[in-house]
Amino acid sequence: MRKYIATPLHKLSGWPLLAMVLAAVFALNGASLTVQTAGAQEFNFIQKIVNPRLTIERNRSIRDAIRRQVGKQLAPGPGGGTSEGFTDRATGVTVTPTADEGSALGLNAWVDGSYKHLRDRFPRRGYTGDQSSISTGLQGQLTDQILLGGLFNFSDSKTRNVFTPATSRTDNYSLAAYMGATLTQNLVFDASFLYTFTDNRAFDRTTGIGASFDGETWVLNANLTGYWYLGSLRFSPNLGVSWSETQDRSYTDSGGNFFGRERTDVGTFTFGTTLAYTVALGDGVSMEPYVSVEGEWEFEESVHPPVVTALPEDMRDLDARVEGGVEFTLGKNVTLALRGEAGGLGRKRYRTVGGGGRVSVSF
Repeated sequence: MRKYIATPLHKLSGWPLLAMVLAAVFALNGASLTVQTAGAQEFNFIQKIVNPRLTIERNRSIRDAIRRQVGKQLAPGPGGGTSEGFTDRATGVTVTPTADEGSALGLNAWVDGSYKHLRDRFPRRGYTGDQSSISTGLQGQLTDQILLGGLFNFSDSKTRNVFTPATSRTDNYSLAAYMGATLTQNLVFDASFLYTFTDNRAFDRTTGIGASFDGETWVLNANLTGYWYLGSLRFSPNLGVSWSETQDRSYTDSGGNFFGRERTDVGTFTFGTTLAYTVALGDGVSMEPYVSVEGEWEFEESVHPPVVTALPEDMRDLDARVEGGVEFTLGKNVTLALRGEAGGLGRKRYRTVGGGGRVSVSF
């Protein structure tokens, strides 16, 4: 074992004393440097922890909007007749579907909006935020079983870190192309490709240092949804996969700290089911209340090159959410829907709550 003998300060002279003085000066300069670059720690936290979660939430909103619209136009709708066990259509209800069946060129225009409040309550990583998203799309049937569509989306995210004194805001402008196909009487497939331009801003409330940088995100989504009926009860299991790649451009914050170009990869696999019940209200009007449960496995989340932050990450890969709502079909041309959701149920300290609505018109 090594022994260390302390020497009184007044007995030091010459080079030993000079060395101690220089060490103290460098230590003070280092402390000052830490204060000056505190913003770097906050902005690394935003890129490493906050932004990937916002990307997942935003992609989920767009993916769900596309899946709902494709299913509404291609899936078997309520119909008449009687049966036993699960069938391809609801029984005992006669309502005209939203899209004309057999119409090879049926067009559908729609608008879908959503809002979420996000909260991470981890003591040394916590943040709160809000995310709003609005999509508008147009889709048309090429055949009875295939449709193509496109959409524009704008989403806005604002966060305020609890442990670290930083705020951030991200505006996203997205264009997407998507397709849907009826694989069997009971299975509908949809896939989409999404390009997003991101405008990011961050601010350190303690040092007053700010930063602004742009980025681009490419997203691929694919979903498989089933449609089975037991009387007027609809059972719709679903599977989905999503992959996104975000490229954040290099930038220098107002404190002179340089941040290099970053790439963030995020991949998720979803699985769940929806239970809905169709009620005919007369004159071609129906109401369908529903509840859905969905699990999510985040199989990839990585930043390249790695971002260094001393703050702990959320290492949980599994998540879950529940959603409930009601959809009104007005004749064969108009659909109105309202919904609410709670998410983050698979994460110990992370929660989301929100809602949304949709208007769809066929012509």
